[in-house]
Amino acid sequence: MTADVYQTNKEGTYLFLLSGEPFSSVPQPVRDTVGMLHFFNTVKLAPEMVGTKHSEIHADLEKQGYSIHKAKFKITEHE
Repeated sequence: MTADVYQTNKEGTYLFLLSGEPFSSVPQPVRDTVGMLHFFNTVKLAPEMVGTKHSEIHADLEKQGYSIHKAKFKITEHE
């Protein structure tokens, strides 16, 4: 399963959205809560993802098409 990851207006909190899905698929009250989103990366969900609860994110994506997750540490991009 592939997800587009967006950083929310809350530090350390990320919105995972099924890759390619429009923001309109996320209910308006949720969009209001997370505020301005900044695209972070597209990732393939895998159990070995560090700092995430893979099973919870995967279940949320299957159930509702998005997941809001607070990372245990700041996620940064690297080359």
